[in-house]
Amino acid sequence: MAQPRPSLTKLPSIALRSFVSRSPAQTCTRTRLLSYSPQARSARMRHPPKYGPRQERFVSRSGPTAATSRRALSEGSLFSEGPGDPECVIHPILLRKACTCPHCIDPSDKQINYSSADIPLDIAVDTWKQDSEGNYSVTWKNDLPGYHDHVSTFSADQIRSWGAAEVPKRVSPSPPKLLWDKDSFPMDESSFPYHDFVGSAQGRAKVVYQLWRTGLVFITDIPINEKAVEHLAAQLGPLYNSFYGLTWDVRSVPGAKNVAYTHRFLGFHMDLLYMHEPPQYQLLHCLENTCTGGESQFADTFKVLDRMAASPEGQRHLQTLQLVPQRYGYFNDGHHYTRNRTTVNSSSFPQPCENADYPEALSHVDRVYWSPPFEYPVPSDLEQDVEANTAARHFFSDTLNSDQAIVETRLTAGTCTIFNNLRVVHARRAFDVNSGKRWLKGAYVGGQDFNSTFASLRDLIPN
Repeated sequence: MAQPRPSLTKLPSIALRSFVSRSPAQTCTRTRLLSYSPQARSARMRHPPKYGPRQERFVSRSGPTAATSRRALSEGSLFSEGPGDPECVIHPILLRKACTCPHCIDPSDKQINYSSADIPLDIAVDTWKQDSEGNYSVTWKNDLPGYHDHVSTFSADQIRSWGAAEVPKRVSPSPPKLLWDKDSFPMDESSFPYHDFVGSAQGRAKVVYQLWRTGLVFITDIPINEKAVEHLAAQLGPLYNSFYGLTWDVRSVPGAKNVAYTHRFLGFHMDLLYMHEPPQYQLLHCLENTCTGGESQFADTFKVLDRMAASPEGQRHLQTLQLVPQRYGYFNDGHHYTRNRTTVNSSSFPQPCENADYPEALSHVDRVYWSPPFEYPVPSDLEQDVEANTAARHFFSDTLNSDQAIVETRLTAGTCTIFNNLRVVHARRAFDVNSGKRWLKGAYVGGQDFNSTFASLRDLIPN
């Protein structure tokens, strides 16, 4: 039996001026009602949107479609050609906001010197001219206060870039990710000498590229200095700060507040999934490792998902992992964190990959969240399908912990592993504290900071 929909308190309808050509004094001829009232639904039926989704990005006062505007822009044209007077192919407000002259964008701090909220609604192009190289100079009617006699210039390359089919909504690397398992992980191509990494932009670009591709690299021949991990992390971006500090020690201590600080076996997991935005990259620099045991293990969760997609049962469980959330939490030593996350997270952006048997199953997967040691130990989310979620997690865990999935190595003093904390899980075998010493120094770097570094090195990144 269908459940009745809960009643909601209705807010008063709000009429907003629509995006149409008119003077400031003109009466609004089209409104959009922001409510779920019958009147709003009726208004939507009487006045259907003139443009489809995303089609109001490039619109002039005469209303060309986004496709028409993008086509003109991709050809380097700011103004339409035809029997009538030329018209700007994008709205004057958008064109005004695109000005990057020193009066609009500070040459030093690169910040905008005005508020876009102050751009007059009736701003318009006054005059324009195009030089022999296709660059435009534009003057304005009703410009911003304080911008008298202001001239905006737009290069042909700049204009063509606006005609891209999709303007990026985030700075993110684009090379395909390389999926791997025990037999296919490229250990030689993923190992880099310390001086190559920190000594040149070219060396750093190679590491950044491989880290994006495989999610796991090793830096060798590092000085035995507990500050070295900070220098390594700085090559990727600023250090991510948490309640553990900017860096932390991984070694067995009495009364440990984290299982990582014991000698016990630590199964596959990812760090800090109970945080609002977990760190995407983790560094572990080995300063000393003379104990028996303590081998490090890694697995590519994206390859695990690829293997799950090979069977109807695995596909069903994969869908469950994309839909049903798992709660993570940390409540210890005065710290209180909790967060709900689906095991598999998808992006609206395509995520190309290589070495996948079922690439369509991974076409939009950009993160995996897996950390059984830090699951929230209190019954919650009672409305979720517990049995389906548990069965799916069993299937994922069995595939993840299979011998085929695991790359095992022993970190030696002077080696640092760097891995994508939201793709590659890591584990550690138990070790004998009476047989020697084991000391790692750890740090994190945020994903957005890494993406910024990648963008700054893009010209040096292999094609």
